[in-house]
Formats: sequence, structure tokens, C-alpha cells
Amino acid sequence: MDFKTIAEELSNSSTLNSVDMRAVLYGLQNMLIKYLKNGYTVKFGDLGNFRPSLGGSGEDTPELLTANHVSKVKIIFSPSPNLKEVMKTVTLKKVNK
Repeated sequence: MDFKTIAEELSNSSTLNSVDMRAVLYGLQNMLIKYLKNGYTVKFGDLGNFRPSLGGSGEDTPELLTANHVSKVKIIFSPSPNLKEVMKTVTLKKVNK
């Protein structure tokens, strides 16, 4: 599902038109990026949480650690308990192409 379609569907159930809805969603996207870049966990209610994660090599003392020791930066999404329950009710079916 693409960004534009989601914005259009959301606008159909709100007082915002699709252009305004896209502006809101872009703002939300920018805030998510801003807070993740600053090391925050971003909580999205019943959707779940996004958090930054780092990996790399260690040193014997904190003073020896530098940014060069970081080799992997990623984002971890943890679905909320509600979203996990919803996904348990999904009906699967084979799709023929």
C-alpha cells in the first residue's frame, strides 16, 4: 500500500482533504525521523514502538569508545499487544499470480 492511497483513505474518514492529510503524514514521518535520530523511542499508541538500535565492537573502557566502533544502526519496531492480537485473527489465503 502506498503513501498517497493511505492519505486518501484517511481523508475520506476525516475533515481533512487528501493534500492536507499527506502534509500531516509527512510531518509525522519527519518527527519520527527526528526523534529516532536523537535516540528516542517513539510510541505510536496501539500501533507499537519504534526505537533506534546500535551494534558494533567494544572496548575495555568507555574512554576508548568512539563513533567508529559503531558498525550497525537500525530501527526496531515492536508491535503493541493490541496489534499482535489483531494479527492473530488474519485469514491467510494463497494468491495465484
